[in-house]
Amino acid sequence: MIEPEKVSFMEKLTRWDARFNLADILRKNGIRTVAIYGGGRIGRFLAKRILQSGDIQLKCIIDRNRELQFPFDVPVVHLDDIQPSSYRAVNTFHLGYKNQSVCMR
Repeated sequence: MIEPEKVSFMEKLTRWDARFNLADILRKNGIRTVAIYGGGRIGRFLAKRILQSGDIQLKCIIDRNRELQFPFDVPVVHLDDIQPSSYRAVNTFHLGYKNQSVCMR
């Protein structure tokens, strides 16, 4: 019996992005300005891909941690400091117990 390949979630996400390209999906849907909910590993991955696109503006990272140090020059906004009606989720990755959203203002 052949063992299935064990691949981390981040590797799966990297493969997905190489195949479908998040920036292209945003462009095709007319989205040029985004905010990311969650500044963890996946949030950093999404931010890097968006910033590499060159033509999609990353407004901020929305996170519950007020002390979050984000590796890119992007403001971090606490979840309590935004008005939910000013953002709408356009893509959500369900990760078991977490959700990661790319939002549009």
